[in-house]
Amino acid sequence: MQKKPTSALRLLLPLLVSGTVVLAVLSSVIVQRRPQPASLPPMTDIAVEHAQPLRLSVIAGSGTASSLIDFALDGDAESASLTLPDTWTLREVRGARLEDVTSERPSLGYIRWSAPRGAVLSLRVPQLPGALVVHNPSQVPLYLHTKRIDLRTGETEEETYLVKDDPKRVW
Repeated sequence: MQKKPTSALRLLLPLLVSGTVVLAVLSSVIVQRRPQPASLPPMTDIAVEHAQPLRLSVIAGSGTASSLIDFALDGDAESASLTLPDTWTLREVRGARLEDVTSERPSLGYIRWSAPRGAVLSLRVPQLPGALVVHNPSQVPLYLHTKRIDLRTGETEEETYLVKDDPKRVW
């Protein structure tokens, strides 16, 4: 048996329905007029290959025109390979001879760089990635130290990670 609405509910029901419609229309207008957020830089994946334990320091500085990322290789590994986006261009090599740092032909949007222990590869990047994911396909640990510097404000963020089996999102 269905109950009949009371007289008060009969009076309020049209107001509730029309109020809901007005609220939905106003919400739609407000959402449409809200400014769209600036697009975030994309997430970038990199891979680090090494035969012995490796300490890798990644120092990233972002400015107004472009950004720089330095990769410093240290630890027990004699050498390591970094697979990096092909839009990142090698700017400078420190701590090793230039001829000791090699690269393979770009493939699928990435370049594989190989460098000896003690080398620092400095790369110019068009835009610092919104997120950096580090893959360690090697069977040995990767000790990863990251530092991001905003050159406009001077703010820094520093973290240290152990990357073994699973990829690690570092920022």
